Amino acid sequence: MTLAEIYSALEKVENGSTLIDGIKAELAKANNDAKGNREAKEKAEKSIQDLQAQLTKLQEENEGYKAATGDKDTKLSALEKQVQTLIKSTEEAKARAEAENKARIDADIRSQVMDALTKSNAIDPQEFTKLIASSIKVGEDGSYSYMKKDGTNGTVADAAAEWLSDKPWAVKSTQNPGSGDAKSPNQPTGAEDIAKEFGAALGI
Repeated sequence: MTLAEIYSALEKVENGSTLIDGIKAELAKANNDAKGNREAKEKAEKSIQDLQAQLTKLQEENEGYKAATGDKDTKLSALEKQVQTLIKSTEEAKARAEAENKARIDADIRSQVMDALTKSNAIDPQEFTKLIASSIKVGEDGSYSYMKKDGTNGTVADAAAEWLSDKPWAVKSTQNPGSGDAKSPNQPTGAEDIAKEFGAALGI
C-alpha cells in the first residue's frame, strides 16, 4: 500500500487530517536528516581514502629510515591520528544515518498499521498501533511482514486483523441503532469493563 492510498483512507475518518499532517512531518524530518548524514558520510569516506593513500606512501618511505631522522616519524604519527579521527567520524555518521533510516521505516510501519486498524473500525487506531507495530518485520528487500499465529508470513493488515480478532471491545459497533442488541457475547458492557480489557491487552 502506498502513502497516497494511506492518506486517502485517513482523510475519510475523524481527525484523519491531523494524523496525515503528523505522518508527513515525521517522514519529512527523517528523510532530511538521513540525506544530511549520508552526504557527510560520503565526504568523510573520501577524505579517509585520500589520507590512507598518503599514509601508505609515508609508511613505505619511512621503512628503514626510522633511525636517520625523526621528521618522517612525526609526519607519519600525525597522519595516523588524522586517519583515526576521520574513521571515528565516519563510523558516527554511519550510525546516525542508520538511526535516521530506522526512524523513517518505523514511521512508515506505524502509518500502515494505523491505516489497517482504521479500515477495521478499531476504536483507537493511534493507541493500538503502538501495541502492534513492533511485531512487523522488515525484509532484506525492504518489504514488511508479520508472523501469523499459524506460523506463516502475513501482511500488515493480517497483523491488525489478528490482534483485533479476540478483542471485540476494541472494534466499533457498526450495527444501526434499533436493529437489535449491538453487543457481541464477549463485548464489555460498560466503561469499567472496557478499561479492564484494554489494560489486559497492554499487559498491565
